[in-house]
Amino acid sequence: MVRDEDSVMVGLWKPGGAAGRKIEYSLEADETLVVLKGGGEVRVDEGEPIELRPGVVVSLPRGCHLSWLVDDEFRELWIYA
Repeated sequence: MVRDEDSVMVGLWKPGGAAGRKIEYSLEADETLVVLKGGGEVRVDEGEPIELRPGVVVSLPRGCHLSWLVDDEFRELWIYA
């Protein structure tokens, strides 16, 4: 966790043991992420995959359903608001 306040949270994430496996959940806040390293894809509400690679920025709305598949090298900076 980089920052944790009432209106915003900022952190870094890596998949650890979840790399190579599908990760599914619904967002409890709006999220913007920046891919720092590695790669993969995310599907929003079962839509087309969004390619994740270094430099990609993605904004996701609260309440959407996400399905992630990322490699072992994947790293992201995320911001919840």
